[in-house]
Amino acid sequence: MFNQYRNAALLLGLALLPLSLLAGLMLGSVPLPADTLWAVLQGDDSAVSGLIITDLRLPRVLAAALVGAALGLAGALAQTLLRNPLADPYLLGVANGASLMAVMHLLGWPLITLLPLPLAAFIGGLLAFSMVWFCARGRGDQINPLILTLSGIAIAALLSALTTLVMLLGDQRALGPTLRWMLGSLAGVELGQLPLLLVLLIGCAAVAWQRRQQLDALLMGWNKAQTLGVNIRRERLLWCGIIVLLASASVALAGAVSFVGLVVPHLARLLLGPGHRALIPASLLIGALLLIWVDILCRTALAPEELPLGIPMAVLAVPLLLSLLRKQAQ
Repeated sequence: MFNQYRNAALLLGLALLPLSLLAGLMLGSVPLPADTLWAVLQGDDSAVSGLIITDLRLPRVLAAALVGAALGLAGALAQTLLRNPLADPYLLGVANGASLMAVMHLLGWPLITLLPLPLAAFIGGLLAFSMVWFCARGRGDQINPLILTLSGIAIAALLSALTTLVMLLGDQRALGPTLRWMLGSLAGVELGQLPLLLVLLIGCAAVAWQRRQQLDALLMGWNKAQTLGVNIRRERLLWCGIIVLLASASVALAGAVSFVGLVVPHLARLLLGPGHRALIPASLLIGALLLIWVDILCRTALAPEELPLGIPMAVLAVPLLLSLLRKQAQ
């Protein structure tokens, strides 16, 4: 069933991506007509509209695509590795650990500020995931998915509370911008911040595509995958590292953007099936498209005010997720 229109669906997603990028450049608190955008793309950036497009909208639209794709891929890998439909970087504590270190960096904590923001976020995400994994690991390195999920929820709640404490103890003048960043925001993103996530995303996606057969084997369970010749220890280490990298880099760039890594893989599987030959590109495309349009909504819904990404993302994602879970329960 899925094979009949899989290629057509992926081609449709590829066609929608540049159209969505153009829409992100045109739409905002100040809508710009197509002819103005065309003139700017041809090099006429002398007008105010040129500055709006090149300095403000272009970096954030590209950042939305990269962050959405990275979180979509990270969520798909987490759900495959753990065979848990509720697994994503947020439920595993990765994003909360990255957020804690990033907030400490933004508020000027002495030792943390010595590190670049992406590195600080990565260290926080890695430490948080290590705590979750340690709590869930049983005898013989066996992992109980339920215990892993509950451990992730508990540690994520602890790290969220610590993040709130750090914010309250910090400079009150920075509390507003930091809180907005905690809910997810692409305001102020610059083009120079994008290459790191772009390189990480390309590299991680290439590794996932190259090892898609091993990922398919993991869907059958670790024991069955091991009988097929899959090195479980190596695969777990590899995919855990990739999940932490993608989630931490995304948090460092856009803050805590929730639900993307949880919902996108479900949509990809619903449309194209569970095989990673389609799941990997579908998660990248759906994640990019979803966050581009959510960012457009954030800029236009209450213009000239701007919504954090987490608010419309929750409004859109929670009903969809509940309906998917309800369908599986029947």
